[in-house]
Amino acid sequence: MEKDIKPDLNIDFLGDYKPTTFKTGGALKGISQSDYQDPKSTIPKQ
Repeated sequence: MEKDIKPDLNIDFLGDYKPTTFKTGGALKGISQSDYQDPKSTIPKQ
């Protein structure tokens, strides 16, 4: 897979970057890891 990494690959962001505070039990409600599985999906709204 590393051989496919080229210096001119498109690395545009998929949406706005809105980080959340890391804390125990601080996961966003209603959002799971499976929401990010489809590469065409957008970052879920917070």
